[in-house]
Amino acid sequence: MRFCPFAERTILVLLTKNIPFNVVNINLKKKPDWFQEKTWGTVSVVKYKGEYIMESLVNSDFVDELEPATALHPLDPLEKAMGRLLVEKFGKMRAPYYGVLMAKGDNAEEVTKKRLEMFTEVRKPLFLWTRSSRIKEASSSPVILLG
Repeated sequence: MRFCPFAERTILVLLTKNIPFNVVNINLKKKPDWFQEKTWGTVSVVKYKGEYIMESLVNSDFVDELEPATALHPLDPLEKAMGRLLVEKFGKMRAPYYGVLMAKGDNAEEVTKKRLEMFTEVRKPLFLWTRSSRIKEASSSPVILLG
């Protein structure tokens, strides 16, 4: 699937850690047999040494731990826990943001007005991804920025 916020999480971690990778886009409406047999049928998936690691948060952590010298998680357990809580909080915001994107109206002006009203209700501070970003930004930003 192209432009998937869940796959984006993992891609951001891979890029930040300079780990080479290949992307295989999956048509989620017509999933290949191999994909359904070897995975949970959702994206993102990382294949490593013949094993499939599903779920973007899990495989992002996995990728992070492959190169411990450049860890994206903070070393402090409290700071790490607070970052994970922030990721969970943003994860719960997906539905309201999707509602903004799918707003309907009789004309373009009405749709724009509805979207602005809805966005004002659900907006929160956004993270911008940088090379110094940590795992919480990688896990949160795509969900907010891409939908």
